Amino acid sequence: MGKITLVISPLSPLLMVGANPREPELRSASFRGSFRYWLRAILGDGHEDPEALERLARQESGYFGSTASETNDRNEFTGWKSGSPLRLQVSGELSEGETRKDTVLPPRIAYRSAEPSEVELQFTTHPLRSLGKLCNEPFWAMLLLAFKFGGFGKRSRRGGGNMQVDQVNIDGADLTPEANRGAQLLQYQASTRADLVKHLQETAKYIGAVQNHAVMQAPPSLPAYTIFHPEHTQVYLSKASHDHFLDSLEDDFWNPTGQHHHSGGAWGQVNSRRSSALHVRVQRVAQETYTLVTIFHSAPGTTQDWATLRNVSTILNRNCDFIYGKVGGW
Repeated sequence: MGKITLVISPLSPLLMVGANPREPELRSASFRGSFRYWLRAILGDGHEDPEALERLARQESGYFGSTASETNDRNEFTGWKSGSPLRLQVSGELSEGETRKDTVLPPRIAYRSAEPSEVELQFTTHPLRSLGKLCNEPFWAMLLLAFKFGGFGKRSRRGGGNMQVDQVNIDGADLTPEANRGAQLLQYQASTRADLVKHLQETAKYIGAVQNHAVMQAPPSLPAYTIFHPEHTQVYLSKASHDHFLDSLEDDFWNPTGQHHHSGGAWGQVNSRRSSALHVRVQRVAQETYTLVTIFHSAPGTTQDWATLRNVSTILNRNCDFIYGKVGGW
């Protein structure tokens, strides 16, 4: 049996609660749900036909098991009975988060939060499974998307629950060179903004190569769900730096794109989209924060949705560096 341990720390408030909405809680189910989302962005080809979706479900189950087999344990999960090779455990301490509220986006709304410290995520394998085979390139690409471009918990697409990996500990497996590179990218901390730009570009290129290799057919002109593909993804990094994460989110994204925040605008219709096309988070270099915006081109969405997002990308092009993807054509 092998194990992988991620030592993580927060960049923005973690808005994560359990059965009691007034009590912040570290929940493995929340982390696992985010990992599933990003794993689909890696393994999926964007097609919605039954054969493609069945193949995606089968591949996903190879990492986390069937969604029908999950337990209600808040701190750990094992799908071994259903053939899942992974078990995820979360450990850590929370501050007195139940007595405070924090704001992400939109800035006018406050949410109950907690500040975690000494948090570890531990992946272990079934005794009969090979950790080296499990921790392949899609596994590391999934983690890179979650920790470099996404977030965890409530408002994870609007600046909430941004975490960074401070250390990766691998016990009991020999990784392939490409998988080992994914692990190195995951724990890399940039020292300057120029270094951060280069790192994000290299990370996006690594993820994009894994996604292209993982799928079995070319994506459609409008994918049925989020996939991290250069034809259907845009990533921007703000040029300005700030001392506080919320200043970065507001000044570099929320305020410049404010006219497009109406219902059905940049964030999409609540009932007509499976998830927002926008993922907004912060990155930290030393004590300075920058805003990172990722836009996914996928269905369902109206023509007006994408016209609005084109306007948003035009604004971001003026204030940000383009990190990955394709400009225009949407």
